[in-house]
Amino acid sequence: MNKLNKLDKELVFALAESSHKTLDSFTLFRKSKVSFPKFSTSLQKLTELEFIAVDGYQVTLTPKGKLQSQFIDLRRKDKQSIPTYQVDVPKPQFYIPSIKRLDKVTFAKVLDLLSL
Repeated sequence: MNKLNKLDKELVFALAESSHKTLDSFTLFRKSKVSFPKFSTSLQKLTELEFIAVDGYQVTLTPKGKLQSQFIDLRRKDKQSIPTYQVDVPKPQFYIPSIKRLDKVTFAKVLDLLSL
Protein backbone atom coordinates (compact mmCIF):
# COMPACT_ATOMS: atom_id res chain seq x y z
CA MET A 1 0.00 0.00 0.00
CA ASN A 2 1.24 3.49 -0.82
CA LYS A 3 2.08 5.79 2.04
CA LEU A 4 -0.08 8.86 2.36
CA ASN A 5 1.63 12.22 2.26
CA LYS A 6 0.61 15.22 4.36
CA LEU A 7 -1.85 16.53 1.77
CA ASP A 8 -3.58 13.16 1.45
CA LYS A 9 -3.99 12.99 5.21
CA GLU A 10 -5.36 16.54 5.35
CA LEU A 11 -7.94 15.76 2.66
CA VAL A 12 -9.10 12.59 4.41
CA PHE A 13 -9.26 14.38 7.74
CA ALA A 14 -11.18 17.34 6.25
CA LEU A 15 -13.77 14.93 4.87
CA ALA A 16 -13.96 13.11 8.21
CA GLU A 17 -14.62 16.40 10.02
CA SER A 18 -17.49 17.36 7.72
CA SER A 19 -20.99 16.67 8.97
CA HIS A 20 -22.09 14.11 6.35
CA LYS A 21 -18.57 12.93 5.41
CA THR A 22 -19.20 14.64 2.08
CA LEU A 23 -17.85 17.89 0.66
CA ASP A 24 -17.98 19.70 -2.62
CA SER A 25 -14.73 19.28 -4.55
CA PHE A 26 -14.18 23.05 -4.69
CA THR A 27 -14.65 23.36 -0.92
CA LEU A 28 -12.16 20.57 -0.37
CA PHE A 29 -9.74 22.29 -2.76
CA ARG A 30 -10.04 25.58 -0.84
CA LYS A 31 -9.46 23.82 2.49
CA SER A 32 -6.31 22.14 1.18
CA LYS A 33 -4.62 25.51 0.36
CA VAL A 34 -2.40 23.97 -2.33
CA SER A 35 -2.16 24.36 -6.09
CA PHE A 36 -4.77 22.65 -8.23
CA PRO A 37 -2.37 20.14 -9.88
CA LYS A 38 -1.22 18.89 -6.46
CA PHE A 39 -4.82 18.72 -5.27
CA SER A 40 -6.01 16.78 -8.31
CA THR A 41 -3.16 14.24 -8.13
CA SER A 42 -3.84 13.71 -4.44
CA LEU A 43 -7.57 13.33 -5.12
CA GLN A 44 -6.81 10.79 -7.86
CA LYS A 45 -4.49 8.86 -5.54
CA LEU A 46 -7.12 8.71 -2.77
CA THR A 47 -9.72 7.56 -5.30
CA GLU A 48 -7.43 4.74 -6.49
CA LEU A 49 -6.81 3.69 -2.88
CA GLU A 50 -10.61 3.72 -2.37
CA PHE A 51 -10.44 6.13 0.57
CA ILE A 52 -12.81 8.54 -1.19
CA ALA A 53 -15.46 8.33 -3.87
CA VAL A 54 -16.01 11.14 -6.37
CA ASP A 55 -19.57 11.49 -7.64
CA GLY A 56 -19.74 14.46 -9.97
CA TYR A 57 -18.81 17.42 -7.78
CA GLN A 58 -19.31 15.62 -4.47
CA VAL A 59 -16.38 13.94 -2.74
CA THR A 60 -17.45 11.31 -0.19
CA LEU A 61 -15.44 9.45 2.40
CA THR A 62 -15.71 5.65 2.01
CA PRO A 63 -15.71 3.16 4.94
CA LYS A 64 -12.06 2.40 4.20
CA GLY A 65 -11.36 6.13 4.38
CA LYS A 66 -13.25 6.41 7.68
CA LEU A 67 -10.91 3.84 9.21
CA GLN A 68 -7.92 5.73 7.88
CA SER A 69 -9.25 9.03 9.26
CA GLN A 70 -9.63 7.51 12.72
CA PHE A 71 -6.00 6.45 12.57
CA ILE A 72 -4.97 9.94 11.44
CA ASP A 73 -7.06 11.49 14.21
CA LEU A 74 -5.25 9.42 16.85
CA ARG A 75 -1.89 10.63 15.62
CA ARG A 76 -2.91 14.27 15.27
CA LYS A 77 -1.77 16.48 18.13
CA ASP A 78 -4.21 18.89 19.64
CA LYS A 79 -2.63 22.29 20.15
CA GLN A 80 -5.06 23.24 22.91
CA SER A 81 -4.58 20.20 25.13
CA ILE A 82 -2.19 20.10 28.04
CA PRO A 83 0.37 17.26 27.97
CA THR A 84 -0.28 14.56 30.55
CA TYR A 85 3.07 15.06 32.25
CA GLN A 86 2.17 18.70 32.99
CA VAL A 87 -1.36 18.22 34.29
CA ASP A 88 -0.41 17.69 37.95
CA VAL A 89 2.20 20.44 38.11
CA PRO A 90 1.41 22.77 41.03
CA LYS A 91 0.44 26.34 40.24
CA PRO A 92 3.41 28.71 40.29
CA GLN A 93 3.90 31.01 43.24
CA PHE A 94 4.18 34.74 42.77
CA TYR A 95 7.65 35.87 41.79
CA ILE A 96 9.34 37.96 44.46
CA PRO A 97 12.33 39.80 43.04
CA SER A 98 15.53 40.22 44.98
CA ILE A 99 15.76 43.73 46.45
CA LYS A 100 19.53 43.79 45.93
CA ARG A 101 19.16 43.37 42.18
CA LEU A 102 16.57 46.09 41.60
CA ASP A 103 17.75 49.15 39.72
CA LYS A 104 18.45 51.90 42.26
CA VAL A 105 17.26 54.74 40.02
CA THR A 106 14.07 53.14 38.72
CA PHE A 107 12.90 51.71 42.01
CA ALA A 108 14.16 54.53 44.30
CA LYS A 109 10.73 55.21 45.84
CA VAL A 110 10.07 51.52 46.45
CA LEU A 111 13.49 51.02 48.02
CA ASP A 112 12.98 54.06 50.25
CA LEU A 113 9.68 52.61 51.48
CA LEU A 114 11.27 49.23 52.14
CA SER A 115 14.20 50.70 54.05
CA LEU A 116 11.90 52.35 56.59
